[in-house]
Amino acid sequence: MTPFNWPTANPLENRTNPAMTITHTPANAFTQEAEEAKAAWLDAQARLRAAREAFNTGAVVRLKEIFSNQDSLKAKLEAARLEREKAESEFKSAFEAAGFEKTAAVQKILNKKNDAIAICEELESAIASMNAECAENQPLFMQASIEAEKYQAAHDSAFAAGAWFHAFALLAKHGPAMADALALIRNVRSGNAAIEVDIGPSLGFSPETARITLESRMNVLLSPLRSKSMEAPSGITQPIADAIGALDLGPMNGRKLLTPADHHKARFAAKTRTA
Repeated sequence: MTPFNWPTANPLENRTNPAMTITHTPANAFTQEAEEAKAAWLDAQARLRAAREAFNTGAVVRLKEIFSNQDSLKAKLEAARLEREKAESEFKSAFEAAGFEKTAAVQKILNKKNDAIAICEELESAIASMNAECAENQPLFMQASIEAEKYQAAHDSAFAAGAWFHAFALLAKHGPAMADALALIRNVRSGNAAIEVDIGPSLGFSPETARITLESRMNVLLSPLRSKSMEAPSGITQPIADAIGALDLGPMNGRKLLTPADHHKARFAAKTRTA
C-alpha cells in the first residue's frame, strides 16, 4: 500500500527526518504466528491426552489397588489387635483361675488367643509385602512415577501452549491496530514538553537525543501495557484450564516424581548393591 507521509510540527525533526512514513502493519504478520500457535496448541492437547491415558492405565492402576487394599487391611489389623488383646486377657484370667492347669476350658481360650495372634501376624505380613511392592525403589513405583512425571510435563506444556495460542489469537485480532498506535506515537511529536526532548536549534540533534525522545514517546503506551501485564491472568486462563482438565495424579499426588534419569540411577544403584 502507499505509505502516508505524516507532517511534523517540529522544524528540528524536519532537518533530521525530512519524511517520516508510517505503513499499516499487515494482519498476516500476526495471523501466521497465531496459526502456528494454534497448531502447537492442538499438538500439545493430543500429547496430553496420550500421556493422561498412559498414566491412568499404567502402573498407577496397581498402586491404587495396593493402597486401597492397604486401607482395608489396616482396618482389619486394628480390629484383630483388639481381639488379640482381649483373647490374651481372657486366657490369663482363665489360666490363673484353673490354678495354671491346662483344662479343656483353658485350652479353648488358648486356641482363641493363638488364632488371634496368627491373624494379626498374617495381616502384618500382607501389609509389609504390599509396602515392599510399592516402595519408592521398586519397579512398580518407579514406573508409576515416570508415567506421572510425563503426564505432569505434558499438562504443563499444554497449558503453556494454550496460553501462547490465546495470546497470538488476541494479537491477530488487535495487533495491527496496536502496531499502528505505536507507530503514530513513535513518529509524531506529542506537543508534551514532559515527553519531547528539546535541546534547541543552536545545539542540533544528536543520535542520543533522538533515542531518548523515541523511548519517551513509546513509554506513553508501553508503560501502562507493562503495568497491566503484571496482573495475574486468572480470568483469561480459565478457558485453557477447562480445555486441558485438571491434573489428577491419584496416589502419586504429593510424592516426589522420578524422571527416567532417576530411574536409571536407582537401577544402577540396586545392581551395585547386589554385585
